[in-house]
Amino acid sequence: VFDNQGIRGLFVLIVAGALLIRPLGELLPALADGVHGMGAAGLAMLSASLGLGAILGGLAVATMESEPGIPALLRWLTGAALAAIAVALAPNFALSLLFTALAGICLVGSGVNAQTMMQLAVPGELRGRVMSLFGITFRAAPAIGALALGALADAIGIRFALLCGAVAFMILPILRHGGLRRLIGR
Repeated sequence: VFDNQGIRGLFVLIVAGALLIRPLGELLPALADGVHGMGAAGLAMLSASLGLGAILGGLAVATMESEPGIPALLRWLTGAALAAIAVALAPNFALSLLFTALAGICLVGSGVNAQTMMQLAVPGELRGRVMSLFGITFRAAPAIGALALGALADAIGIRFALLCGAVAFMILPILRHGGLRRLIGR
């Protein structure tokens, strides 16, 4: 499965996004109470905002005419990273709600794009194996990322931990620029 450079590169992007950006949802309690002092009510509002964004992201993807691909996946993941940075830097709760919804939009867009690409790129005889790896990665990596970012948040604060995760994700394509260009085909 990982002999294919395109599938391997796609998995790198998926894992990076899942470890460094998607933990935002698991870290909402720390944002709601620790940063904004809103407790359970704040968590409910932030969770609803992420969910609303997810619904809007699903509608956006359903109405888009563009083909799925690495450039589109990078745009969605970069949008999610920028939204996570905005959540971390938001000076008030209302802006946190807005940026959390934007993160939800971009996270769903990236998830749908990644899964579609995976389905289209893999030969039929490997599809079940590859999609099972994708499913495990899609579910386990955010939990592992939340554990790591949560531990980092205990040491340096939730805002800075979210910033570190999102900025680390945005630096990754720069560090792998040559490999990424080959993956995109330019």
